[in-house]
Amino acid sequence: MFLLDLKILLVLILSVFRITHLFVYDRITLFLRNPFVEEVYLENESGEGYYDVIYKGNRFSQAIGYLLSCPWCLGIWVSICVVIAYWLWPTVMWPILIVFAIAGGAALLETWVDGK
Repeated sequence: MFLLDLKILLVLILSVFRITHLFVYDRITLFLRNPFVEEVYLENESGEGYYDVIYKGNRFSQAIGYLLSCPWCLGIWVSICVVIAYWLWPTVMWPILIVFAIAGGAALLETWVDGK
């Protein structure tokens, strides 16, 4: 049976959060999203700017684009991959997950400090 204690669960949650954020929002992975989506900068009536996503290509490409731009959708698949990888190779995955968990926790703290 695959049991998790609270410490491991917290590391998994924070690492999945950070990995998901890496693929959905970070500019370093823009090259992965570019074939499927176009991010356009728009302004609303009050002049505040925001990014919107336009999905490219056929239905399959658009589905991939939606997956890569939706944190809720991608988070499920990242969770599945992280849990399976940790289950199969716990010794190898633990240090990697710790790094992502620390980065995820730092990102949450930064967001809280910035008041966003």
